[in-house]
Parts: sequence; structure tokens; C-alpha cells
Amino acid sequence: MMNLIFIFLSVVAMHPLHLGVIHIDMAEQGQSNLVVRVFTNDLEHAIAAADNNAFAFNYNDKSSVARGTSYVLEKLSIMQNGQQIEPEFLKVARRDDATEFTFELTLNSLTGFSVCGTIFHELFTDQTNLVIVKTKTSENGNRLTTNNPCVDV
Repeated sequence: MMNLIFIFLSVVAMHPLHLGVIHIDMAEQGQSNLVVRVFTNDLEHAIAAADNNAFAFNYNDKSSVARGTSYVLEKLSIMQNGQQIEPEFLKVARRDDATEFTFELTLNSLTGFSVCGTIFHELFTDQTNLVIVKTKTSENGNRLTTNNPCVDV
């Protein structure tokens, strides 16, 4: 029995985690913050595959940051009242083995919106992107997968 548990834990430990986080901090009126956090090595693999060229993310290189930002925005869609909401890039930062993109966007806090996120879905069939929406009074999470890439919030 202990051998079976050890084998199971070994297999689980060897399996990589395919996870991204999309965090929206809603302002009562106007500008809200959007933070997208992804594993840097997965970001590099996704861009290299899309461009058919090796890619190493460099936080100090404007073209590297622009390409990473472009990838994230290509794979993320936020709609409110039938209109596409365009996030404005603010900054990028390294967080351990992850890359964190910060944007600002205008959302009406009194109206629902939808989020579609297909970040890394082209690489991993088990990719999950968590959408966390924080308001003044609550914080709720949703899970986006390759089978369910969109959620109404």
C-alpha cells in the first residue's frame, strides 16, 4: 500500500502545474486594475511556438516586454455591454518563476462583464486560468479551461 502511495505521489510531483491567474480589482467608478500572472517558462514556450523562433523573456528589453504583452492581450478578452474593453499596459514584473503583467481598464462596476482567457491553451490541454474579481464588498473566483474558456462575471 505504501508503495502505491509513493508511486502516485511521485507521478503527481513530476507533473507540471499549468496555471495562470487573471485578477481584476474593480474600482467603484472608472479605472480598475487587471493583473495577469503566468509562469515565465510557459510564456517563453508559447511565444517561441507562435513565432516559430526561440524566445527568452527579458524584463529590461522593450521589444521583449511588448511581445509578452501582445501575447497576453491576444489571449485575453473582456467584454462589457457588447463592447470589447481594451486594457492599457502599465508595467511588467518578475515574481519568482512567474511574470506579472499589470494593466488598467475602464469597467462599469454596476454592469456585468465577460472574461475569456485562452492563455497557453494552445500548449497544454490541462491549462487552467483562474479569474479572480475583487470588489469593495466581495472577491469571487472562476476557472477557465480549454473546454470552458469564458465566464460571465
